Amino acid sequence: MWVLRLAYIGLGIALLVGIFLHADAAEIIRLIGEVGVAGVAAVTFLYFLAFLADSISWCLTIPSAANTVVWFRRTFMVRLAGEAFNNLLPAAGFGGEPVKAEILKRRYDIDFDETAASIVIARTINMMALIGFLAVGLALLMRSPSFGHEMRLIAALGFALLSACTLALFVVQRYRMTSRLEAKIGGGANWATRTATALSNVDQRFHEFYARHRQAFLAAFVLAAMNWVLGVLEILVTFHFLGRPVSFGEAWIIEAVTQMVR
Repeated sequence: MWVLRLAYIGLGIALLVGIFLHADAAEIIRLIGEVGVAGVAAVTFLYFLAFLADSISWCLTIPSAANTVVWFRRTFMVRLAGEAFNNLLPAAGFGGEPVKAEILKRRYDIDFDETAASIVIARTINMMALIGFLAVGLALLMRSPSFGHEMRLIAALGFALLSACTLALFVVQRYRMTSRLEAKIGGGANWATRTATALSNVDQRFHEFYARHRQAFLAAFVLAAMNWVLGVLEILVTFHFLGRPVSFGEAWIIEAVTQMVR
């Protein structure tokens, strides 16, 4: 395990050096100087609020976790560790999820099935809130004269694809689609049976959460939506301190396009 840790650290350092060598360091330093200490502090504080909202939103999807300040702090710290891996590993934002599951199991005795289900549910809720956020951004983009027909078409197609995939992800969870997989391959090879059983257990967690914890679902959705809006405020503050202010609508479009590409 220590070899992997050293490898990850080495990879991270190599990527950082590579980015630094290909970036205009002088320009970056100049822009940071323009933003100033107050600007950096303001943007960092907004990012902290967004991270906190996301952490509490995730906590609400873990039935075994109480909705208390203590548990909100715990999920904040666990998510902090997981996101460090997410940003280090080229795994589409999922590299740190096993880290979160392992910490919750070792430190707080929450089983892997519940953790896995909560991570997927939290991601799904986050994506659903993002769809609403992108819908507003797309409407603003369509009305903006700064974007041509081709850009509008690409944005609309991207939004439609993302919405369809998010809906499919929700339907699979809400209607226990993976349980049907267990019924079909339950009598197969041992590894297939174990995999199907594990999927079915997580599937049951999905069903129980959506059926019994609707208030938690709604609260998590509101916090996830707040997270995206805070991203707009980050852009507003950044451009303000750069001396190139943009309108709230323009900041919304920038954040929406950025997230859609991401």
